[in-house]
Amino acid sequence: MYSGGTLLTVAELGVTFEVPEGWFGGIPQGAEAMLLRSDSRAGMVVAMGQQSTDVNEVLAAMSAPFPVDNTTLLAPKGTPEVEGEWVRVGYSGTDGVNSLSGFAMAKVDPEGRGIVYLAAGPEAEGEYFQDLVRRLVASTKSAPVVDRAGGASDPAAGVSPLGQQWTQHLSGMLLTFMSTYGSSGGGNVGSTAKRELYMCRNGEFYYTDESLTTVDVQGAGGYSGGQDQGQGQWRIVTQGSAAGLELRWDNGDTTTHLLEFTDNKTYLDEERWFVTADNSYC
Repeated sequence: MYSGGTLLTVAELGVTFEVPEGWFGGIPQGAEAMLLRSDSRAGMVVAMGQQSTDVNEVLAAMSAPFPVDNTTLLAPKGTPEVEGEWVRVGYSGTDGVNSLSGFAMAKVDPEGRGIVYLAAGPEAEGEYFQDLVRRLVASTKSAPVVDRAGGASDPAAGVSPLGQQWTQHLSGMLLTFMSTYGSSGGGNVGSTAKRELYMCRNGEFYYTDESLTTVDVQGAGGYSGGQDQGQGQWRIVTQGSAAGLELRWDNGDTTTHLLEFTDNKTYLDEERWFVTADNSYC
């Protein structure tokens, strides 16, 4: 779930945009579009990819009615118009009970990496929804484009909507695992372990592992410790409703770790990891 002010990257399209303040949402399971809603306003916002490189095709597509669901249909108020690299059009319609007003703008990209924003709500608030779409357009910026052949540095490369949500959750963050162990009975044995994953927004990661074991048996004691580190590239992989973190280490190894999110807690391979913004590495 993304809230207002969140900067989203659509890796396949090579664009970023900011979720408007007062709105929140995500990508419903099995959908190819993002749906936003608000607790303070009636209406909806849709963001989805637009692959046509022909402005005439986009003009024709936006001249047709837009079916939102089984009861809601939006029809163009007039002829769509070109505005720079965008095509714009106003809509009117009904949800079966209430009259609606809407506005949409579609980016036409020469490489087929365009995007469409559509907002609609009560007829009396038509100007608000037009302004809302224009704010989305103004926030849209270019971003690194995914290289599907494998050379991409973006961790969201070619992933599903579920994968995009995990990428947003982990990108730029510090993941930390900590454990302690102690025993007694004829002596004392204790150990601590701390593992950290620095998740860079460009798809790189840096890993550290520190451990310490202490032993005290009948007056004789000792300790041992160790450190390890590594780095490489990370990305999210998904299969159905399952998600995993794939780490491609610079030494040539590749490891994959099960991701789970339960009770607002993040788990890797069923171990609790803390996700914080204390990423001092990247």
